[in-house]
Amino acid sequence: MSNNALHSSEILKKALFSLPQGMAVSSSHLKGFGVSRQLTHHYVQKGWLTQLGSGYYFRAGDKLTKTGAVASLTTEYAISLMQNKR
Repeated sequence: MSNNALHSSEILKKALFSLPQGMAVSSSHLKGFGVSRQLTHHYVQKGWLTQLGSGYYFRAGDKLTKTGAVASLTTEYAISLMQNKR
């Protein structure tokens, strides 16, 4: 495994395994972990992420839950509040 691939997988682990099961993650949330749009696309192509809709993803093999959906929206709202305060 190349150094870049190892670094890429470490970023994904950090971003996704900090989330509860069943929680979708937005592209802005992933960006906060250092995951670019290009890297997100790469993760989808490799089957590590599943695209839920425009700008939302979840772990491959995971199922979105009601609790996870609410947590996603709450997290996204908190991120938008922080960005507006800058």
